[in-house]
Amino acid sequence: LVTDIPTFIAGYSPKNYYLSYDGAVKANEALYRSLNVPFVRLLRKHGVDRFYNTLKKIKMSSLVFNSDHYGLSFILGGAEGRLIEMSSMFASLSRVLRSFNNSFDYSYSDYRIASVINESENYRRDGQKIISAAAIYKTFEALTQVNRPISERGWKSFSSVRKIAWKTGTSFGNKDAWAIGTTPEYVVGVWVGNADGEGRTGLTGVGVAAPIMFEIYNLLGATSWFQEPFEDMEQTTICRTSGHRSSVNCVEVDTLFVPLVNKKSRNCTYHKLVHLSKNGKYQVNTDCESPGNIDNVSWFSLPPAQEWYYKRKAPLYKILPPYRSDCTGNSDDIMDFIYPKNSSKIFIPIELNGTKGEVIFELAHRNTTSKIYWHLDGDYIGYTQDFHQKDISPNKGWHELVVVDELGNEMVKRFEVLSD
Repeated sequence: LVTDIPTFIAGYSPKNYYLSYDGAVKANEALYRSLNVPFVRLLRKHGVDRFYNTLKKIKMSSLVFNSDHYGLSFILGGAEGRLIEMSSMFASLSRVLRSFNNSFDYSYSDYRIASVINESENYRRDGQKIISAAAIYKTFEALTQVNRPISERGWKSFSSVRKIAWKTGTSFGNKDAWAIGTTPEYVVGVWVGNADGEGRTGLTGVGVAAPIMFEIYNLLGATSWFQEPFEDMEQTTICRTSGHRSSVNCVEVDTLFVPLVNKKSRNCTYHKLVHLSKNGKYQVNTDCESPGNIDNVSWFSLPPAQEWYYKRKAPLYKILPPYRSDCTGNSDDIMDFIYPKNSSKIFIPIELNGTKGEVIFELAHRNTTSKIYWHLDGDYIGYTQDFHQKDISPNKGWHELVVVDELGNEMVKRFEVLSD
């Protein structure tokens, strides 16, 4: 699972195409659905410089500026790119995967720009690994699930259909549309647009470029699919719900082949042991209940901000029971700020009429019916219920926001307003 919630990073606020959020979503699903927010957050963790250097190594020469110029929008296509280079990178990844399955080794020479001249592929294996074969295979498998255009609807119903890893792209302002697909035999790249760069409504990758790509594949000979690179993988137990390595608290697990690099990943933190009253209606602890009257239960629980969006699309998700009135809990487990999350510096916009605007603070609470009481710099400014959003227009400088629910759980947020 990767995080998909409203995100604000140093003034940058990426949005998903349909302006909705899943709270938490499977990584492969986020990829084939083209969700923007999860990958911006992953790039921030991975590092823009690191990603930039990887693209340079795999022959993307159109990156003429440094990594700071592109920033976090880099992962969403916020950089220059040529069709020949993008297609060549798909081909290079396919070549790495195919070569590894033949020799169980890597070669830097597998990364190269496509050429009209037939080249021999008898390159010496030098053991240089930039991207692992297992990671490439898992990515390609995810990209076979991208929703095909209308002309290809029902493709899963035919056993003879070819398997293609493919992705589309649509530039800002619908100036051009892309579609690139790969199989072990062929890479097909399609660009559609006006020569003068003029945008056109409806010019999208999936609507215009993808049908051409599939039509070209239909003209090509039969294709196969990549072998799973088991030599670059290990078999391990995975939590079925979270996708992380299983922990002792995971109830349902699957045994899967995963990339060897997955050894660096942490065990599932979403499943935790919770202490419930005998009737299962409340959380309790030894401060308010005797150990003999406490049931210890494994529970899949997301952080409050993720849970707020996740539960809307996952009807089987169970919210943690509240703490009994005579017990105290950790307020961080009960409510959390959606905005501002991590940043403590805030700009307040100026409206079109020149007046000072407002900033909307947003909070997620596990109990959807709970009342939240808001206090700014010691002054009570009102309460919210159901949807916890508060419009605030504080002056320039440091401020303290305190929120308290009906049970006395409290959170404090210190922030600085940088604009008058």
